[in-house]
Amino acid sequence: MTGSVRRARGHWEVRHLVSSTPWLARSISTGSEYGLPHGTVYMTVLLNNYELDISEHTITHEVGHAIGLRHTDYYDNSISCGNGFNEGDMGVGAIEIPGAPTTAFLNGSVMNACPNLGSTGEFTSGDIAALKSLYGPSEVPNCLDVDLTVFRGQTGAQGRCTCSSGGSGPVWGTNLYTDDSNICTAAVHAGVISTSGGTVVVEIQPGQSTYVGTTRNGVTTNSYGAWAGSFRLVGAQTPQPPPSCSSFNFMSYRGQNGTQIRCNCPTASLGASVWGTDLYTDDSDVCTASVHAGVIASTGGQVTVTIQPGQGSYAGTSRNGVTSYAYGYWSGSFSLSP
Repeated sequence: MTGSVRRARGHWEVRHLVSSTPWLARSISTGSEYGLPHGTVYMTVLLNNYELDISEHTITHEVGHAIGLRHTDYYDNSISCGNGFNEGDMGVGAIEIPGAPTTAFLNGSVMNACPNLGSTGEFTSGDIAALKSLYGPSEVPNCLDVDLTVFRGQTGAQGRCTCSSGGSGPVWGTNLYTDDSNICTAAVHAGVISTSGGTVVVEIQPGQSTYVGTTRNGVTTNSYGAWAGSFRLVGAQTPQPPPSCSSFNFMSYRGQNGTQIRCNCPTASLGASVWGTDLYTDDSDVCTASVHAGVIASTGGQVTVTIQPGQGSYAGTSRNGVTSYAYGYWSGSFSLSP
């Protein structure tokens, strides 16, 4: 990848042409071509005839011209084109980029003059070295300076930031955290970093109707109701099971019908109190009810509890070694699924 003494323009644009010309794309200013840096990229419909990797290579290549880069094989473009010539300095010069390879080879750079069937459109190690030399590595911000609430709606977007320590700010949720939670404290809770800090990858997630607080890795997070935005930490070091079902007061979720809570039953006591069948009163023992419903065995397992409205009556039955009780009206219920 080769620089040029001619400065790239402050912006670039891509124009699409319907053309029968033999070229796929050019970065052109009036009267100039052949791989010199310019601010306008012209693309032709001929790209439709090629594999996606060729299109990716061509577009990336032309954007490279728009930021001031010449052909890597400018001195002998037959290296990538099969036949060609020495482009010379073209009146603007050709400056080797420090740290980048000084010679070209087939598929060695997205800035080679011609793509071919082996082109992937991805930056090679030589390209990356050249870009880092020109522009330097991107600075990773401090997580304390990142406001995740401004990214609401950009679900799946990821970004990196650095924690100088494990943090000490408040956090709401488990696995999914409210987007105003302290990122570094949440990262320790999630198992991504230790209290000594490190770099984390944050992924934007949609708001949730409820957030469950738990204790993990020495960090206790808070529970909360509906919130407009969330995030998760990518690449947790140790997968964490959901919190114990016994840590929840499901009566506190009344009115949040349809809300689902994932929790874990280490074991299930077949003698604990349960009222109802399929729909259970919200003061019933969740793990025992899960055995009754056939969701888990008495040895335990993970269950999903769905908050349901109160019922006028609850039927008692015997299933899977558990006998549930009948009851009349009760203000809240839950159902269970694997």
